[in-house]
Amino acid sequence: MSKQLIVIAVIIVIVVFASGTILGQFSSLRLIGSRGEVKVVDVGVYWDANCTSSSSVDYVDWGSLEPGLVRNVTVFIRNEGNEPSTLFLNTTNWHPSNASDFITLNWDYNGYIINPQDYPTKVTLTLSVASTIEEVKDFSFDIIIGVNEQA
Repeated sequence: MSKQLIVIAVIIVIVVFASGTILGQFSSLRLIGSRGEVKVVDVGVYWDANCTSSSSVDYVDWGSLEPGLVRNVTVFIRNEGNEPSTLFLNTTNWHPSNASDFITLNWDYNGYIINPQDYPTKVTLTLSVASTIEEVKDFSFDIIIGVNEQA
């Protein structure tokens, strides 16, 4: 076998090995579609601090997510009840139901009392997707934000 044929064979082996490694990395990348419906209890949740009805948050489209990703969304929350209150955050209605095993929603609200119709509180919602997520291609859930009335 000539040196040229050996060099060509080595190049082919390297290219095949490298392309298999690169394709393997791309095939392990999984994008997950997501959406969270926002439901409120005596609060308004808005995209901006002016709290106009046109900036009301009905849902959060988290976009395409990858395993291990953390995504932040900033909203403004105003107490629209009648009593000074603290806020609560809850998630329900997960589809598929096992998505909540791999995905969590938290916020940076620190529990201070908010008076009715005060200037809105800026809050960052943080969605975290576990790097070990399995069998979830698309998901949805309800985000419930409300007030805990003070006694």
